[in-house]
Amino acid sequence: MKQLHALSLSNYGNIIELPKSIGNLKYLRYLNLSQTSIQRLPSETCKLYNLQTLLLSYCYRLTELPKDIGKLVNLRHLDIRGTLLTDMPVQISKLENLQTLSDFVVSSVQDVGLKIADMGKYTHLRGSLSISGLQNVTDPSHAFQANLVMKNQIEELALKWSFTTPSNSQMQTWSNTMSIPQIPSVAFEQCLSTIKSSDATPSNSRIQRAVLEQLHPSTNLKNLTIFGYG
Repeated sequence: MKQLHALSLSNYGNIIELPKSIGNLKYLRYLNLSQTSIQRLPSETCKLYNLQTLLLSYCYRLTELPKDIGKLVNLRHLDIRGTLLTDMPVQISKLENLQTLSDFVVSSVQDVGLKIADMGKYTHLRGSLSISGLQNVTDPSHAFQANLVMKNQIEELALKWSFTTPSNSQMQTWSNTMSIPQIPSVAFEQCLSTIKSSDATPSNSRIQRAVLEQLHPSTNLKNLTIFGYG
């Protein structure tokens, strides 16, 4: 068992935790825990220094990632779609060689967790990316530091201003969710002009718009989705 290179436990809904002995699988490169009932990963997971792929998609009870996840220096693919994560450990910003990062959660607490500027460290991302917690960005210049415009291999991007499910009064905002074939600069500016703030205060509305403008994506983007704006 200690020689395992790949381990898949996906779709086993009765799995709620991993044993601490998972850290003994030193040669493990691929770990798939998707669609299990796991709530958190043991800290020993961070001893899997050869791990390249960690799949946690639709672990609907997962609420946190190990704080020492930055020790997984060879990690290239991290899928956390469909989890309950509302924050991410700051050490994840050390994983600058990630090629797949399904979700990036901006921290709601100053000096704790990830900031939108940390997104700028990931220069190799490709495929799909969701950035949530954008309501926590108070300085639009930090959004510019995310450097989305240079992430040429991102094809699908979701920008989310809220973790909550929209109420009926918010559905108009959500109806402005956009799926756009191509996102050149002019098209992006046109899209911004079609989005109207609903219940936001004037000051919050200005900040939101400025943040959205500074998060200018690459022109190679194929689909842009915006949630909870306004």
